[in-house]
Amino acid sequence: MQRELLAKKPTAPLKVYAIWFNMLPSDSRDRWPGDVFTDARVTQRWDANKLVGTWYATSLGLRDRGVLWDAYLLYGLSATLSAQPSPPVSWGNPVVQTREKLRTDVQALLSR
Repeated sequence: MQRELLAKKPTAPLKVYAIWFNMLPSDSRDRWPGDVFTDARVTQRWDANKLVGTWYATSLGLRDRGVLWDAYLLYGLSATLSAQPSPPVSWGNPVVQTREKLRTDVQALLSR
């Protein structure tokens, strides 16, 4: 995301929220890659209780998963954060396998 999207569009009106939490045995707060994103448009947070991933799993109808993780959610340029966000314009999981869809959908959004 840093190299493939943000660095190539340094003036695009994008805001990224990276929410990190412990899902795999190798995940932990002390191993959190807090320096992965260097772009000022990125806000990173650690979610020890997986509240965000749990909420999105339910919101997107993925209750059988319990927690949505390793995913992106793309919102329109007029979207705002609130207690009940509107549905995303696009989402994908896992990020590595859906990054081309993310790139394409961001480009389409920015060209509107």
